[in-house]
Amino acid sequence: MQLAILIGAVGATLACFYGFGFLMTGRLIYGFSVGLIAIAMPRSMEETVPEHLVGVFGGLYCLSFATAVLTAYSLAAILPPDTDTQALVETKKTLWFFGMPLIVYTIMLIIQVFYLTNEPIKFLLTHGKTDLATTEVMKFYKYATDRDKAAEIANILNRSCQKSTSSITISEAFCSRKYRNGSYVALMVMAIHELNCGNAVMLQTNAIFAQMKGFTLTPRQGTMLIGYWNFFSAACSLFTGKRFTRRFLIAGGHTLIGVMLLLFGLLNQLDKPDWAFFALLSYLFVMQTTDNAVTWLYCSEIAADVSLGFVGVVGYLMTFGLTYAIGPMEASFIGLAGTFYLFGAEQLLAGLWAYFYLKETSNGLTDK
Repeated sequence: MQLAILIGAVGATLACFYGFGFLMTGRLIYGFSVGLIAIAMPRSMEETVPEHLVGVFGGLYCLSFATAVLTAYSLAAILPPDTDTQALVETKKTLWFFGMPLIVYTIMLIIQVFYLTNEPIKFLLTHGKTDLATTEVMKFYKYATDRDKAAEIANILNRSCQKSTSSITISEAFCSRKYRNGSYVALMVMAIHELNCGNAVMLQTNAIFAQMKGFTLTPRQGTMLIGYWNFFSAACSLFTGKRFTRRFLIAGGHTLIGVMLLLFGLLNQLDKPDWAFFALLSYLFVMQTTDNAVTWLYCSEIAADVSLGFVGVVGYLMTFGLTYAIGPMEASFIGLAGTFYLFGAEQLLAGLWAYFYLKETSNGLTDK
């Protein structure tokens, strides 16, 4: 984690220098850092946080993304109007966007150096470092009021821990009977998660609203409202992630997401932009409180460490591809409505697959 922070800080610093080359290089390095953190964070939570709180922390992880989106949307208010392209080219205010991660990285590094001084608890236990694990238990467990009680909790955790997957090779993860099913299921879960189009829609809201003729709000106003609603929806995931099982949220979430996407497409086809906007709000609420709340947690609970790396890469590659594909799809013969019909139908199939194929994890049950 500390290495990822340092890599990201270098990338964010380079992006602040004037010039296209600095910007692209800096953002590439920064993106690599974010990918590392996105993969490591769910695993660290699963190995550190008491099991009955994992669902809540999964919601917090979901909320962190929504907070970043809301921050970016809010900072966009200081930029020149969308129609003034020359002013957008000349403005230096974009440095706020590229420099903001340096503040976050500084806070993260301080926490890592002065508080999270060891590896996660379950990682330490599976590597035979019981004394260090006991010390960490005293930090995170409410009832570990002294070292004896902390050691007792560490013993209980040790009995429930699986053998560490950190030493498993790529070949073992994807070919051995013991691990391959978890690896391929995690890849599939991440794929259908990205195909819920959440990231692509959040990046394309301005363009989507510009196509909705007769929409009451301006594209920028609609985008800002989406940012606030998305944050509220992610905050609600703190409840759903704790209250419901992983399998229920993934299977039920994809099904409802599919319904909302189909509804959004239908209302656009019927030239009901304001009602379509409410359908989009409903879609975001369902997505954040179901699928987004537990996908990374579920993948970290069923996949080996090396598999989780591939899961993260697949997720970010699909986000990248969808971000650039959704615009041309909307501009093609299928139009805005047809694009959302397509993704809505795919999400209904994803919900059906999850219902019949996914199994609940042990953490998903004990967390409730």
